[in-house]
Order: sequence, then structure tokens, then C-alpha cells
Amino acid sequence: NSKVVGETPIIKSFKLLLNSISTVNDDKLCINQGCFMQLLDYIYQVDEGVKKQLDAKQQQIDLQNENLKAQEQMAQQQNDLKSSLQNQTAIASSLQDELKLLKDGFEQKSAQLLIQNTQIEDLQNEVAYCKKQLQNQKEASDLLLESEAVQKALIGDLQTQQMQKDDQISELTAQLHKADQQATQKLILSADSLAKAENERDQVVAELKGEKEAHKQRELELLKQQELSETQLCEFMQKIEAKTEEIADLRDLIEKLQKENKAQTEKFEVQKELQKEQKELLGEKEAEIGELSAKLLQETQKSQKLGEQNTAFNEEIAELQKQLSQLKDHLKSVSREFQSQTQLLKQNFAQTVKIEKSEFEAQNADLQSQIEAELAILLKEKEEELPKNVKELQAEVKEQKKHMKQAKEQMQKLANEKIALNNQLQKLQAEKKK
Repeated sequence: NSKVVGETPIIKSFKLLLNSISTVNDDKLCINQGCFMQLLDYIYQVDEGVKKQLDAKQQQIDLQNENLKAQEQMAQQQNDLKSSLQNQTAIASSLQDELKLLKDGFEQKSAQLLIQNTQIEDLQNEVAYCKKQLQNQKEASDLLLESEAVQKALIGDLQTQQMQKDDQISELTAQLHKADQQATQKLILSADSLAKAENERDQVVAELKGEKEAHKQRELELLKQQELSETQLCEFMQKIEAKTEEIADLRDLIEKLQKENKAQTEKFEVQKELQKEQKELLGEKEAEIGELSAKLLQETQKSQKLGEQNTAFNEEIAELQKQLSQLKDHLKSVSREFQSQTQLLKQNFAQTVKIEKSEFEAQNADLQSQIEAELAILLKEKEEELPKNVKELQAEVKEQKKHMKQAKEQMQKLANEKIALNNQLQKLQAEKKK
């Protein structure tokens, strides 16, 4: 059956054992000592071969452990490089956060400027309303002049004075129109500056903390001045409304006088007294109109002053924008330097990893090819004798040792029997001689 199964170490051991055993005439077994010694030598050779194979396997395992340690060192180096890159990324993130905070501060400042410009526009609307009221007053004065033309014979002096007041009102209206144009030009400039600031606010970053308190004080002063101007304008508008009502009452009175003049021509003296009263009343109204004109001139001057302050504030904003632009350029240069360093670090890291990887792959390939060659040779030589793994080999060795122990016991038993047979043979030969 050995030809079918294959001559394994166990089968070969039993063949040698069987070859060492022969029979004698009396069917008793005897052992060939030469075959028995050959069996022992073969068992010793198999044991030595197994030890060598185990040593070779242990060397391969040690070499693999060294390769694993080298891989762990390379992984640690890669982790260190990754940590450095993460630190650089964290620094870049902090710079971006600071940039965002500065951008938010600038947006808040732009919103405050927009509110101030809105307040200035409201003040301009109030000035336009005052101008409209003055125009209404002028129209009322024109109507009064028309009534004076009807009563030219009775109220000639009043017409002359009213024309003079109309000239003064025209001058005040021209001054107000001029001030309105100046304020409008300043507002246009402010609007252009604000539009420019809004277009550049996404690109400008600056530290405005030092300027924030001074700017707040300026804003408070502007708000106080605006509140004071609004209060004065409200008082002025109330007075204008009151005067308009009085002028309307005066117009009604003049119409009434015209009707009475037409109905009662004989009451000339009464009309003279009424004319005198009208002159006195108009004198009082002219004095009040002069006061209101002076106040309107003051308000116009205050509006001009606010426009100048707004221009100065716009100049400060331009200076801050210039500083922001410089800081932006600096941040761009820092960002470019950081990007270049990051790129260089990435290139160095990639090159280092590539070199180490190529070296490791080359070493690993050489080692793998060497191991494969040795394994191929070993498998080719021992493919019929060695088991497929170490556990099977150890089990087979253990089984072989067990069989060897049993064979030794059997051989010892056979040797004892041989000695007993030799003793019996000697005894029989002695008896035969006798």
C-alpha cells in the first residue's frame, strides 16, 4: 500500500522496522541489528530536519516583526507630519476667524453710517417741508397783495411794506435753496462714499477697536445736535403753522373788510382805523417773520455745519479704508507665505513618503521574493514529508515520537525476548553437547 499512499516518514519507519524483523524456524521473531540501527538513524535525521524547519520559520517570523516595526515607525512619522499640517491649518482657521470678526465690525460701522445718512435725509426732508411752508406763506402774501391791489386807495403803504417783505422772503428762499443744494451735494458725496465703502467692505479688514470710542462720542454729539435741530425745527414748524393760521384769519378779515367797503362806502373813517389796526398787526407779523427767518438762517448754518462734519467723517472713513487696505495687503502676503510654506511642507512630506514607500516596497519586494524562493525550495524538497503548517507538523512530530516510544518499547521487549531465546538456545546447545 505504500506505493499508493506515498512513502511518508511513518510508513518508511514501519518498513524499516519490518525489514529488521525476521522469523526463524520455530516461528519466533528476531531483529536485524543493522536494520534497527538504520531505523534509529532515520528517526534522528527526521527530528533534526523538523528542528531546522522550525528554526527557519522562527527566523521568518522575526524578520516579519522587524518589518512591522519599521512600518510602525513610518506610520508614526506620517502622523507627526499630519499633526504639523493640522497645526498649520488651525493657525489659518484662527486667522480667518479674526478676519471675519473685523469684517463684522466694518459691516456694523457701515450700518451706523447708513443710519446717520438716513437721519440727514430726514433733516433734509424737514428743511424741504419748511421751504414748502415758506412757499405757502409766500402764496398767502401774494393773495394779500391781490387784496391790497383791490383796496389800493386805502392800503397803499401796506402793499409797499408787503413787497419789501416779499423780497426778503425771496432772498431767504434763495439762501435756503442754495443751502439745500449744498446739503444735497454733500449727501450725494456721502452716498457715493458709502456705496464705495459697501463695495469694498467684503475685501477690507481692520482693527477699529481704538477708533470705536471716539467714533461713538462723535455719533453722540451728532445725535444731540440732530435732536436739538429737530426740536428747533419742530418749534419753527409750529410757529409757521400758527402764522399760517393767523394769515388765513387775516385773509378772512380782509375779505370781510372788502365786503364791508362795498356795502358801506360811507364808513371811510372806520376803514382807516381798521387799516391802522391792520398795519399794526402786519408790523407785528413782519417782526415775527423776521425772527423766524433768522432762526431759519441759523438752522441752515447748522445744516451746513452738519454737512461739514459729515465730510470730515467721510474723510476719516477714507483714511480707515486706506488702513484696512494696507492690512488686507499684509494679510494677503501672510496668506501667500503660509500657503507657500504649506505647499512646500506637503511636497516634502509627499516626497519623503514616496521615497520611504519606494524603499520599503523595494525591501519588502526583495524580502518577499527571498521568502518565496526559500519557501518554494523548502516546499519542493519537503512537500511530501512536511505538513502544511506548524501545528500539523508539531502534531505529526508528537505522533511520531509517540510511535517511536512505542517502537522502542516494542524493540526493548523484543530484545528481552531475544536475550531469553539466546539463553534458552545456549542452554539447549549445552544440553545437546552433554
